[in-house]
Parts: sequence; structure tokens; C-alpha cells
Amino acid sequence: MNGSLRIDKFIFSHRPLSKEEISVGFINIHGHIHDKESFNGINVSVEKTDYAPIELSELKNLVKDKKQ
Repeated sequence: MNGSLRIDKFIFSHRPLSKEEISVGFINIHGHIHDKESFNGINVSVEKTDYAPIELSELKNLVKDKKQ
């Protein structure tokens, strides 16, 4: 699966993007790697979210935690 969707400062993609694919100031929200940690973004694979959707507010908290 190729492609991505940019909304605000998020880049949503199926697979994790490389650092070179992520514009400065953006964060990559992705799946694909199951329960592994993400090096360049935030992994929201179903294994990381207990097979449930997450609220945008929770996603924003994950971004804050990742930046710290």
C-alpha cells in the first residue's frame, strides 16, 4: 500500500515513513509494524491500540509524549 494523507501536522500512512519522507514539523502516524515501536513516528497498529480506535485527543497526547 502506497501513499499518505496529510492533515494538520500529521502524515498518516500504512507503513512507517523514513526520516527523509517526513517534512520538518510533521509526525508520521502509521500502522504495519504490529506491536513494534516506531523509530520515526507513532505506531497505531491494532496491536498497539488493543484492536480499538483511538480518539484524536489521545493521538495528540501520544505526539506530546513522543516529543519529550
